[in-house]
Amino acid sequence: MNSLTNLLTIIAGTQQQLLKNDPRLFFMLLGAGLLTGVLLWLICTVLGHLFFKPYRMSRGQHVVCALLTGLLIWIMPLYASTHYLQTSLTGIIGQWRDTLTASDAWRDRQFRVQYHQIKRQGLEDFSNYKAPENGGEIIPANHAETRVLIGQMTAEAAIENFRFNYPLMAVFIGAKTTVPTQAINEDVNRFFKENPGMNYPHARSIQLAVELIYRQLDPQLPRIIWAVRIALIGVGLLAYLGIFGWIIFSALKQIRIFSAHHSKFSSI
Repeated sequence: MNSLTNLLTIIAGTQQQLLKNDPRLFFMLLGAGLLTGVLLWLICTVLGHLFFKPYRMSRGQHVVCALLTGLLIWIMPLYASTHYLQTSLTGIIGQWRDTLTASDAWRDRQFRVQYHQIKRQGLEDFSNYKAPENGGEIIPANHAETRVLIGQMTAEAAIENFRFNYPLMAVFIGAKTTVPTQAINEDVNRFFKENPGMNYPHARSIQLAVELIYRQLDPQLPRIIWAVRIALIGVGLLAYLGIFGWIIFSALKQIRIFSAHHSKFSSI
């Protein structure tokens, strides 16, 4: 279900960008899709005659041709709107980042996980730090290893959240759940140097995860755009090959029926 939602979200985003930036082209492509669909519909009505002159398309075949015309009306602007795929994906990632940063439930859940994992490490003294179940709100982080681990756990949990909520985008981008330790280490050291005595904030770890996703997105973008365009062309071709094959098969079937009846009456 999430994958379908992802797909619809991406499609809606690119279509909106095309409509916003070039409305004239958008409506021209809608018209081109309609004209192309009607032309192919007419070709379908003639196609059967090439194999069997009296052939007439069935009601079901006309319905399919109408649906395929609608498909072309949708595909034409969508193909052009893939130009705005990066803008659409960037907007979706930014919205996810802001939602996750503002989520108290997610932050509390991560705090509980990190508290107990850091405690199991045995590096820190938890004597004066209550568990989150008892109202505790602070994790001791006096060792560099603890600070890096807290940052890395949060960033990796953020990417895991992204993969769960946007599985299709995660596949496109190739988002990995492992955040480079060096990136976390540098950011953690920078934060504590500028803010001694404070807790490393979840928002910074989430932003690190977002930056990693962006870095993975950029080199993949040309491949993603071409994959989407080829998929759109493939869907259109397969759909029309299907209706053409159906019409040809029906026409040939009527030839066999006509030939059988003609032979029967000739023998009489």
